[in-house]
Amino acid sequence: MNIIIYIATATIIIYFLLKKINDNKNKIIVSLTTSPRRIYFMKKVIDSILNQTLKPDLIRINIPKIHKRSNQTYKIPIFILNNPKIKIYTYDEDLGPIMKILPSIIEEKNATIIYTDDDVLMLPKTIEIFMNYASNDPYYVYCLSGFNYNRNLSWNINKNLFSEFVNIPEGYMSVCLSSSLIKQISKKLLSKYYNLCKKNEFCFTSDDLILGNFFAMNNIKIIRIHEEDTNFYEWWYSGCELSYGKDGDGIQHISNDEHYSRYNNAYDFLKLNNINYL
Repeated sequence: MNIIIYIATATIIIYFLLKKINDNKNKIIVSLTTSPRRIYFMKKVIDSILNQTLKPDLIRINIPKIHKRSNQTYKIPIFILNNPKIKIYTYDEDLGPIMKILPSIIEEKNATIIYTDDDVLMLPKTIEIFMNYASNDPYYVYCLSGFNYNRNLSWNINKNLFSEFVNIPEGYMSVCLSSSLIKQISKKLLSKYYNLCKKNEFCFTSDDLILGNFFAMNNIKIIRIHEEDTNFYEWWYSGCELSYGKDGDGIQHISNDEHYSRYNNAYDFLKLNNINYL
């Protein structure tokens, strides 16, 4: 009987030790959101994430119960339901395009999170490159595409052939936040900040600017990286932008002039509420 008790106790101890080790593991999560229609087109996107040279531990898809723009509910396709690497997280409120990352930052622990869009492919070494940078300097935000926004000058798209600082990280080419950086971010402050921003229709659809402003508010620098086979140009010329991204339900399917107007209106709202840091 003593042996049985000993074995049972040892088993329980080992279980909790292994659980603690697993909980403390720095997971790699790719986070995104989608619409009820576009979720059926995502297989190529998911395959490009799963076929990375450095594999993610999880693909996390954040969706609302009802999609605000279309007033539709979601039906999850089989290729997602049958894949243990993918997990769907459903929420009562539609937070807009920022759903690709906001719930993940707030809920995940000990995870480096890479967020991206549902209509673009990842270059094969994207996660590996991001993790190399994040391992060396974990307190920066890293992106493949970004620009420097200025209210009076609109924005300056940087196409230099080297890594450089920007103030707006563009989520469509993917952005990386290390686990150390996420732990540093006040999740309570982030939630409070976005609860104010979402009241404005221009802020609601300007997730890149809203996040860039939040990072600036917290003195977090953003680096647009440029590596030989993982960069702005390689992404464009490799055909990573999928055709359905130009359909009418794509948030970013607007002209440059509309971009300028929307971002400037969002910036004016931030300034009016004394929370503009760009």
